[in-house]
Amino acid sequence: MSMVIGLTSTDFDSRIVRALLSAIGLYPPGSVVLLSDGRVGIVLETKERDLLCPRVLICVDEYGRRVSPFETMKIHKEGDIYIKEALDDFGKRKLEPYAPVAAV
Repeated sequence: MSMVIGLTSTDFDSRIVRALLSAIGLYPPGSVVLLSDGRVGIVLETKERDLLCPRVLICVDEYGRRVSPFETMKIHKEGDIYIKEALDDFGKRKLEPYAPVAAV
């Protein structure tokens, strides 16, 4: 996908690339993503007109600890935090049941 996006201005019609990305999703819901600040989250939704800025459920903080309670955030184009890497598809993972962390 990164190659197609990179060639959009020279080799591909931008309207067709946008339609392709809208259909398959750059970060489809359920994608596990690493954020630029080290946190890990799960993509909840992406708007068609804003494919690079999904709403993300933060599950792991920048120190690798589970977040409790979970928090959601919207990635912003002008913000300091961005998606650094897509790690996995949450729907295909086998996870232990979630157990809330006791307050200290």
